[in-house]
Amino acid sequence: MACPQAVLRHGARDVARAVRKDAGRARWARPTPLDTEPVPARRTATLARAWEARPTGRELCAFGLQVEAVAGVDLADEAVRGLLVPQNPALAQANAMRVMDFERAHDLWLEPWLQRGLEQTHHLAGLSIGWGQVVTAVNAVYGLGHLFITLTFALWLYWFRRDLFPFVRNLFLLTNLLAVVLYNLFPLAPPRLATGLRYLGRPFHFADTVFGGGGGVKLSFDEFAAMPSLHVAWALIVGLTVVYVARAPLARLLGLLYPLVMGTAVVVSGNHYIADGLGAMAVLSVSFLIILSLSKRSGKGGRAGAQSSEASAAAGPRSHAA
Repeated sequence: MACPQAVLRHGARDVARAVRKDAGRARWARPTPLDTEPVPARRTATLARAWEARPTGRELCAFGLQVEAVAGVDLADEAVRGLLVPQNPALAQANAMRVMDFERAHDLWLEPWLQRGLEQTHHLAGLSIGWGQVVTAVNAVYGLGHLFITLTFALWLYWFRRDLFPFVRNLFLLTNLLAVVLYNLFPLAPPRLATGLRYLGRPFHFADTVFGGGGGVKLSFDEFAAMPSLHVAWALIVGLTVVYVARAPLARLLGLLYPLVMGTAVVVSGNHYIADGLGAMAVLSVSFLIILSLSKRSGKGGRAGAQSSEASAAAGPRSHAA
């Protein structure tokens, strides 16, 4: 027959574990106001909770440092390779031919068809959409959208889902690191700089919508860092995280569409091949699996430490009684 004290001790331990589990679920659960509560009152309560959860000045400084660390990986590599290490244009052009041959062999060589089709004037809902409007939209998505949408997303995640922010931050960081490795192993001339590309048996030269054929501002030190596309990789991280976190169907739909819009923009602007987007998906998948594995290992270590602490605490009274 079991000792009554042992039964009580094990029962109390089970109750404590149940309380901790319920507290964890409550922390992850989203507040759901009563359906009978008026809509304006719900909005006011939501804004009040958001204001109470706002980051402090010190937390915002920490957020800024983490953003700089993520962006600094790619920027530092481009500065070193663009200013100190001599580039290899011949190898970058040869790799561009390899990418074109790969895409043609797999029926993916659609970039010339897409850009040529959008150069024509199209009529949609009574509006005439020409190449000028397309260039404006593509450049806005490629430049401003890539920067400001990503920063806005990071701040939103840090503000409202602080528990998820470290995982997504590490995902950004590891994706950048793997991309830097590939930039050094496989320099690739983007479509706007590649020579010798052919479409339908004829030479094809891509229009450069962002840099204007060299006359615009040079935004990148290393012009042969194309595989993988970090624009697409970052858009995938932002979009899929929004799909995972958001509750509103419209927000989830926008999260699904954003990577598609960014992928179209980088191709139409002549900055990336379709294969660069596939490379971004591959790099992001590897990064996700690595971060997820490390997170699970750290979680198991934390649970093991907690269980050992509970065992020590439970053994304490017995040793004292002995």
